[in-house]
Amino acid sequence: MGVLDAPVSGRAPDILAGRITLLVGGPPERLEAVRPVLAAYGNPILPLGPLGSGQRVKLLNNLLFAVNMRLAGDVAVLAERLGLDPVPAMRAIVTSSGSSYALNAVAEFGGPEVALPRVREFLDKDVSFVQQLAADLGVDLGRLGEIAEYWHPRVDGGRSDLR
Repeated sequence: MGVLDAPVSGRAPDILAGRITLLVGGPPERLEAVRPVLAAYGNPILPLGPLGSGQRVKLLNNLLFAVNMRLAGDVAVLAERLGLDPVPAMRAIVTSSGSSYALNAVAEFGGPEVALPRVREFLDKDVSFVQQLAADLGVDLGRLGEIAEYWHPRVDGGRSDLR
């Protein structure tokens, strides 16, 4: 018997289509033994290293998504301040070089005031976990950490004005 960690990345339509991304940590021989089972619902299946690696990559992915959501929200606010309707502005950017999964989500939901609350419940815990992991390991999150502070402050205090 062996253990793998295999968190997923994707949305409900990805699960139904069998294309949810599996972020796998653990021994390669264990992964190969269960690959047919994982392939029944996930593709791609990404081996990432020793046990725990899948979860750490998932935390990094969600940290980057949270930071990008914050920045996408800031773009919408700035667009409005520049006299633009933020939703068409974001939809235009989605088809341009500034596109990102987060910006597309904000545009799809109709703006940051709708998008951020919908993803907050899923991302709060992961942002908190990666902040704690970095602190425990003595790792500086750099600019990601600075922007993450707007999303999930490590100490009690003010939160983002987009919350």
